[in-house]
Amino acid sequence: MKSIVSHSIFDTPVKAGDPIIMKNALSYFIKKGVKNTSMQEVALKSGMSRKKLYSFCENKGKLVMTMFEHIVFKSEQFLSACPDISQDAAAEMNNLFSYIKRTVDILPPSLCREIKKYYPDAWQLVHEFREKKLEPFIMQNFERGIAENLYQSKFNKDVTCWLYFWHLQIAVEDCSLNNERRYLLIDNINNCFLQGILKN
Repeated sequence: MKSIVSHSIFDTPVKAGDPIIMKNALSYFIKKGVKNTSMQEVALKSGMSRKKLYSFCENKGKLVMTMFEHIVFKSEQFLSACPDISQDAAAEMNNLFSYIKRTVDILPPSLCREIKKYYPDAWQLVHEFREKKLEPFIMQNFERGIAENLYQSKFNKDVTCWLYFWHLQIAVEDCSLNNERRYLLIDNINNCFLQGILKN
């Protein structure tokens, strides 16, 4: 069986910049927040001068944008490969669940909220990815599951897809949840979603 696309976001060269810089910046963003992270800190952690860092990314906003461009790029790669490495629609959906859960791991709620507020252009990339890539992927999975006689044929696909993302957004963005409860909630959302469309 083909292996799943590697999930490590920066295990390959990023579209612009350097993977080491992206990893170090993300670690600071998670720990301190974007606003409280200086370019000097990222440069020192990456073993370079601030001047060299600015040659990769001219400012912090560009650094955030580059990071999210690559996260979306890697996610698009995953969606492209997922059908071929999944033996059926249910396996495909479970592979997607695993990918979403592991992506949530690197984008905690506090960071998402900060990006959404102060770097809306970067957050727009996430919104567009969901709307133009992820939702159509799930709709295609529905059709595959029905064709394979795994899914029920008479359910409202649009509403089912919308409800899934609505519940998932709550789990991802609720800062009152610790990681253990967040992952438990996401697991249950995923399980209820899939069980709700599978044939008995």
